Amino acid sequence: MLLIVIPGVILFHEILPDDTGVNIIASICLIGIGLFLQRFISRAEIEISLTKEFLTIKWLHQYIFHKNPDRKISFREIKSYKYQEDQNFDLFQITLIDDTEINFWHFTFTKDDFDSFVQIFPEFIEYHNKIAETETSDKKLTYKQPKIERAKSIYENEASPVFVILAIGVVLVISLVMIFKDNGVSNPFLGLTAISGGVFYIIQYFKYRKRKK
Repeated sequence: MLLIVIPGVILFHEILPDDTGVNIIASICLIGIGLFLQRFISRAEIEISLTKEFLTIKWLHQYIFHKNPDRKISFREIKSYKYQEDQNFDLFQITLIDDTEINFWHFTFTKDDFDSFVQIFPEFIEYHNKIAETETSDKKLTYKQPKIERAKSIYENEASPVFVILAIGVVLVISLVMIFKDNGVSNPFLGLTAISGGVFYIIQYFKYRKRKK
């Protein structure tokens, strides 16, 4: 969708009259069209089932021009998992022992039970890790299953302090320009979009830091 929206907003800004109201309306319409198109072009539907031993993925509706097979994954195959919130598309990622990554992208405003899945999944990981602890202490076993780790999101990795400083800078600079510059910005909608993205990152950064305490 970004491939449609970003170039489109820039193009609208160049060809439309230098009128703030027109630019804002055009930008909103373009984003609306982008959201509408992605519902048909980049949308799929899956059913995920969890047991104490397996995670099963069943494709109910495929992405356009794709034919992904259903899959049954043992928790013993999983090395790590990651849940990363976003303004529009949340990411739930599973990394297998062979470093294969399985990504589930979820549109924030879709009504389903994705949030329930995200909340309950760690309980299955905890159950599996208790078994892994038992196997680690058993000297008779030749293969000992390692624990499944929770991978860090972009809000808590090593680079996140740098990103949050940049986000604060972006929010402050754009806000000051919009408030004090005589002509403001040619398209306030773009400025507000950048500010909202920066604010979202800052909120997530401090939320994850609070969880660690």
